[in-house]
Amino acid sequence: MIEPLIHADVNDFNRDTLKKLKPYFDLNIARSTSKERELWFHNLLTLAQYNLGIAHCVQHNHYPRLFIEVKFANQLPEFYTPVYENQIGCMSGWKSADSMQLIDNVLSGTKQWISLVDRADFGIFRVPVDDTEAYVMIDFVAAKPIIDMSYTTPIGMQIARPGSITLDNYVLPNDSILGYNKYVGNSPDFSISPT
Repeated sequence: MIEPLIHADVNDFNRDTLKKLKPYFDLNIARSTSKERELWFHNLLTLAQYNLGIAHCVQHNHYPRLFIEVKFANQLPEFYTPVYENQIGCMSGWKSADSMQLIDNVLSGTKQWISLVDRADFGIFRVPVDDTEAYVMIDFVAAKPIIDMSYTTPIGMQIARPGSITLDNYVLPNDSILGYNKYVGNSPDFSISPT
């Protein structure tokens, strides 16, 4: 059970921050009660009133953790640890400036505008595959992406500062394709991968 956040005494986002925030945000939302979820979102609102950039990082760290813990409920990926303060995750949807593509389980190109990518251990990203999008999981230790942090930082988001990753013919493990977004007209229709 998480606790109510009254005041946030954090000024950065790293593993030490995760230790401090653990009592307020370490929650598997998929296996929680509605009351626990409500408290989690209330804590996020409280944190955002203190520092929007840190709240943004909490959200961007939590989403890939949740995705992994739902998709791999029976056996987590080898690189992943569910201990809240041990790893930082990041995520990013598809951006028109992205050049990253997935062809035959091989990722190449650049994924743009990723919050907290310079501190992340892994990420989940949407990348084009023919006429669909794939949700791909990338272990940064194995993939060794080139990280570029030369982006302009939006006001209020200095801690969440965005960057990009570039991969050149990185072969994704089979279980790293988490699902697909198939478009019906202009509406996405999410489906789980056949693995």
